[in-house]
Amino acid sequence: MRLLRPGRGPDVEGRVLGLRMVAVDVDGTLTGPDLRLSLEAVSALRRAEEAGLRVCLVTGNSLPVAYALARYVGASGPVVAENGGVVYHGGEVWTAAPREPALRAAEVLAREMGLRPAFQNRWRLVDAALKTGPDFDLEEARRLVRGLPVRLMHSGFALHVVHESVDKGVGLREAARRLGISLEEAAAVGDSETDIPMLRAVGLPAAVANAPDSLKRVALLVSEREDGEGVAEILDFILSLRGGRRP
Repeated sequence: MRLLRPGRGPDVEGRVLGLRMVAVDVDGTLTGPDLRLSLEAVSALRRAEEAGLRVCLVTGNSLPVAYALARYVGASGPVVAENGGVVYHGGEVWTAAPREPALRAAEVLAREMGLRPAFQNRWRLVDAALKTGPDFDLEEARRLVRGLPVRLMHSGFALHVVHESVDKGVGLREAARRLGISLEEAAAVGDSETDIPMLRAVGLPAAVANAPDSLKRVALLVSEREDGEGVAEILDFILSLRGGRRP
């Protein structure tokens, strides 16, 4: 585990002791590049729940996929889907913005760049996702939809098109509000640039080793290991500092 800015940054131990929630990205964080869940990470999530921390999955996946995953891994916090555009908690679904601008932009990108809609789009409420290849040009995509009120986010797995007001920080803020806690009492773990708003919003931001430098610069903690093994490393570090203390 690498502690960034040791000795001159925030009081990491104090922030760990004040935690009540842990937010975790899914693709590339709980999974590897093959999108298989890390069983080591799932075990760590359950240890965090047993220690009294609410685990909140924050993902670009659609709500049905995200909800099912949260249910089966044992995450009790709100589910944040569609890159912060949708939050589910207590039987209620909250959406951050209309989908129509995203659909218009996705239509342009599909036509001009030859991209295909992602399978999960039939269940999306805010986001429009497009499949991309290894040579995808994000800057060209942004040029094509300039003037439309949308944000483009590339997770490394797909291109996500959302209203310009939507990001993971927005969704996580709503999730925390529904739990009645401050985001200063939350940690967040991610692996890609789509996770930057989420990490900036919380008291204890963390990144797995396979994250880009742009995300690591926002983090206070960076794991030595990648993907799900990195998540387990970060959560075990948090739990060891807490020493059995519950929120």
